Amino acid sequence: MRYLNLFENHNNDNKLKKIVQNSDDYNNFLENVETKSELFILYRGLDGIMENKSFFADELAHAKHYGEYVDGLIIPNRGEVMHYDNRVFSELKEEMHITLTSNYDYSDFEEYKDEIEDFEYILKERIREIYSFYFKDNKLTDAMYQADCDKNCVVDFVYDFCFESSKLYSSVSQTKSNDFLIPLMSHISTKVLDEPKNIISYDSLSFYGSVEYVVEDVSKYVKLSDIWEKY
Repeated sequence: MRYLNLFENHNNDNKLKKIVQNSDDYNNFLENVETKSELFILYRGLDGIMENKSFFADELAHAKHYGEYVDGLIIPNRGEVMHYDNRVFSELKEEMHITLTSNYDYSDFEEYKDEIEDFEYILKERIREIYSFYFKDNKLTDAMYQADCDKNCVVDFVYDFCFESSKLYSSVSQTKSNDFLIPLMSHISTKVLDEPKNIISYDSLSFYGSVEYVVEDVSKYVKLSDIWEKY
């Protein structure tokens, strides 16, 4: 309950207290929060603890597809979300080489760019560096298994989509391969933007094309389970 005390002074605290007191059990509390609180909540079905860099839904029914126990995060500001669509991703692709190699001296770029193989190697190594945590923590295991794709395959996919393909982002966002782009999108939203965003979202394939979210740091928010426990 690290951030619960900060939330107590929020105007919605009394409203949530009343919702708890008028709920028969925890599941009924979740249903009442969704229908009566008017708060922006991201829900996650859980089999274990809530982790950073996890997927969330803004609909309770969607989250229930991924775990019997559901918790939620209270997001106080929708401005913390960066939504990826065709326009946003296409604009990012135009300068993706700069985004991935921010420490490179571009004063010699015109001369260096002719060494295609070397530059491709640099870009792929940078992708591999960004993805190292996800590989180490098995964050992409499910998608890699379904696509029969190893680490090199993932790096090649990201490189090809960003630098070789003219496909729109929507051609990938509603497939399982979108998981391979999540680390890059999260990296851009948290490490590249002048005003970092802690949450990314995109139109997904699951639950009738619902929007899905990935939260970089879940500790920034109050959990619904904390509210339930408190009251």
